[in-house]
Amino acid sequence: MPFIRILLGFFGLSGPVASFFLYIGKKIAVKSLILPIQFIIVGALFTAKLSMLVALISLIYVVYSSFNDLFIYINNLETNVSLDIPLKILDSLGIISAVYDTVTVFTVPFVSLLVIYVTKYFIESLKLASDEFFKIGMLLQG
Repeated sequence: MPFIRILLGFFGLSGPVASFFLYIGKKIAVKSLILPIQFIIVGALFTAKLSMLVALISLIYVVYSSFNDLFIYINNLETNVSLDIPLKILDSLGIISAVYDTVTVFTVPFVSLLVIYVTKYFIESLKLASDEFFKIGMLLQG
């Protein structure tokens, strides 16, 4: 009779065999359920940050090229009678050339600030991805 109690205790719900299988089950469940979710989240975050970065750069490019096209259009606009007199007045006051010079002068600092912002954004994205992959590595290890 004492042998049966020991045997039942060994294979029971609180015995070492059941605890071993429970431990293995937890590890398999964590690795097979949580890891794919974390990889999907990291991929989604990376894609969202990359798309925002591309959208920001393309928006800056469109605005800059639009200003450039506007100045080219104003310089070539001499056939329209209704805009000819106001443009001549603005040109004689020097406002058009001042705006054009200001835009060309501030292009370099503006692009430099954009590069700084993009670099900061990229470094923050790499830190976020590094933290997530560290978490995944700790999950796989333990």
